Amino acid sequence: GLLRPFNGRARAVLIALLRGHSRTMAATAAGIDVDTLRRWEQREPEFARATARAADFGFSSVYEAELYDRALDRSDKASGRLLELLLKSRSADYREKSQLQLEVVRRNEQAGSALLEGYESA
Repeated sequence: GLLRPFNGRARAVLIALLRGHSRTMAATAAGIDVDTLRRWEQREPEFARATARAADFGFSSVYEAELYDRALDRSDKASGRLLELLLKSRSADYREKSQLQLEVVRRNEQAGSALLEGYESA
């Protein structure tokens, strides 16, 4: 039912996300750039919900399944570390608490700087 309302490039984006591709890779696979994908999501809330669900499902079905398989096979440590880094970059569920706190602090500082810049220019 996730794909049914969409066709063409929108459907291609969703299929790529379901296969575990990043948003940038999914957009490229559909022949658009990621900015176009963002504009579509802003204009069409139903499409935004579909891309979020497809990305979550694709992430779980591809990367989490791979992580589980590698956890059972301890012979491949190097690629396991790379997979760990990828998981942390794509999902907050896999980040350490300190990483999340630093990200919140950094975003807060950026928002404060942007606010001050707007105030000073006015």
